[in-house]
Amino acid sequence: QRYSQEQTYEGLVKAYKEKDIEEIKNYVSEHESEFAQDGTLGLVKQGIHAFVLRRIHRLTHTYLTFSLEDISKDSELVDTQEAEQLVLEMVSEYTVKTSIFHLYIYIY
Repeated sequence: QRYSQEQTYEGLVKAYKEKDIEEIKNYVSEHESEFAQDGTLGLVKQGIHAFVLRRIHRLTHTYLTFSLEDISKDSELVDTQEAEQLVLEMVSEYTVKTSIFHLYIYIY
């Protein structure tokens, strides 16, 4: 059992190293019962959320201006509404300082 747990977490680390959000989500989905049984499913899901926020944060250091669509694509989000929601969350938590202009749907 312990060896199986180690493999599960090593696989998760490997998925994170690929920096592909879909791969991480798929891996977690495949091993959800194992994480739940271990009592770490909530933590694993928080890790995915933090990974997405980190990608968005990285964009704010790379580009002066970028669209919510660009954020959505780069962070592999469902749509621009999800991107906007996450950016607003980051602004409210003082993680990033930015403005959203809906006329152009760009972040400055």
